Amino acid sequence: MMTMTTTATGTIAPWASTAPDPTAAQRAMRLHFGLWMFLATVTMLLAALSSAYLVRRSGTDWRPVALPSLVWWNTLVLAASSAVLELGRRRRAGLGLATGLAGASLLAGVFIVGQVGLWRALAAQGIYLLTNPHSSFIYLLTGVHAVHLLAALVVMLVTLATLGRRDADTRAALCATFWHFLTGAWVYLLALVTWV
Repeated sequence: MMTMTTTATGTIAPWASTAPDPTAAQRAMRLHFGLWMFLATVTMLLAALSSAYLVRRSGTDWRPVALPSLVWWNTLVLAASSAVLELGRRRRAGLGLATGLAGASLLAGVFIVGQVGLWRALAAQGIYLLTNPHSSFIYLLTGVHAVHLLAALVVMLVTLATLGRRDADTRAALCATFWHFLTGAWVYLLALVTWV
């Protein structure tokens, strides 16, 4: 609970609180809780979109779309970025964490370029957002994933830029959890639009 202090002139100044700052462990716990609440929200979004996909799939106008092989290369790049980030996070000492974050960020950029290439390859085949319901879901699901991935990339770059701070381990753990979640979400979405 926040305490209030009063200035010499009698003004209430909540910003001048004398309450102790939360400990590093309490702050880390709050940050982890916040991340898990965010990931639960994203999971619910993916569940809702998956449910809509499964219901819409039974329509008579559904035409399956074969994804270009680039999607599998993109998946390998994303999995590699997750592995590089985790290796760096576990090594922590020296340049291990910085190298892991930088390498994962680079591979994330390659994945994003690959996603744009995937959308262009689909368009080159005459498969657009409104071609049929399956193509609409492919663009929608991969687009939603791309937005979250870009946000995670920003988090990763900020984490890399602030490695000198005391809470670098906490930030790296949060970043890795977010990134691994998105890697798993990609595999799930790919399985959904490919085999279901």
